[in-house]
Amino acid sequence: MSIFPSKYFRLFACCVPVKGARRSLIADLQRHHYQFIPNALYEILTQQCEYQPFHEIAAKFSEEDQGTLASYFQMLTENEFGFWIAQAEKGFFPDLELTWDYPAKITNLILEVDPTSGSNVNYSSLFEQIDLLGTKDVLIQYTSGPPDDFVEIYRFFQNKLLKNIEIRCLFDETKPEDYWEKFLDTYRRVNQLTVYGAPFSRDKKLNLEPPTILTYKKEKLIKKWNSSSRAIAFTVNIKSFSEAQTHNLFFNRKLAIDSKGFMKNFLSQETHYGNINEISVAEVIQSPAYQEYWDVDKNKIEICKDCEFRFFCVDALPPVKKNASLWQRPFSCEYDPYSAKWPNELTFP
Repeated sequence: MSIFPSKYFRLFACCVPVKGARRSLIADLQRHHYQFIPNALYEILTQQCEYQPFHEIAAKFSEEDQGTLASYFQMLTENEFGFWIAQAEKGFFPDLELTWDYPAKITNLILEVDPTSGSNVNYSSLFEQIDLLGTKDVLIQYTSGPPDDFVEIYRFFQNKLLKNIEIRCLFDETKPEDYWEKFLDTYRRVNQLTVYGAPFSRDKKLNLEPPTILTYKKEKLIKKWNSSSRAIAFTVNIKSFSEAQTHNLFFNRKLAIDSKGFMKNFLSQETHYGNINEISVAEVIQSPAYQEYWDVDKNKIEICKDCEFRFFCVDALPPVKKNASLWQRPFSCEYDPYSAKWPNELTFP
């Protein structure tokens, strides 16, 4: 690859730079990954490349730094983050439109099921309501044992518009080895089954249609979501990246219903907004109290607003309101954007 001194450098529209306090990154929204870059390179890409050809930018640096600068742009080109254009072509490549909307009042339902709780949740009414609200993704979490009674729930959304159904449950050593695979073969609309408390950890893609994933995990199934996500848990795509510009990825248009039928923002929330047997989902989700966190994007949260991961981080605990325009980050987050380190990391990556 050679540098074109008289040309301008342009990032592909799907490769969006994000600045952090200590380092920046380029989010490749088409190929679902990101590349760390120095903040100095972020400034060049966002403030100079639009207006100056490469030779004018390079002229501001010493001979030694020009070599470093050239290596950065070689990396960007070789990794297909950008390309070279002539001045006359500058107007041909608009930025990506990051406005977000979705044709559903609730995008995701998290449903807790505990057959031992003695509750009498009206699942027929629930799935009729979320179908009318446009919900396509459902996570069903069993807190006691395997999903033996799943047939009682499954029949209620057989003809609904649900697209993705995931089940999380507990391992049962009394079940035969092929129990879990037969379960997925029976309930073909389930896309993923994760079994917690297993004696081993393993992912298995089953030869079913549609494609189905069976995952075994050694760790316990807990109601409280872990918000100290490492980078491996980040989801990089245009849908979530666009949504995160003006919304909170974890709370926006999400609904959680615990095993007793109480509607919440998340399962471990102590506050609830009514019971599914007594009040409609539509009425609950329209209330300002329920939507309090929906539009609290990371740019409105202290520390988070300085984090390079802020547009694809799903923090599972609510921020704390500091004043009319600023929120505090949940204490559970372990990442420090000012040192660019996770706990126990001794050196800057």
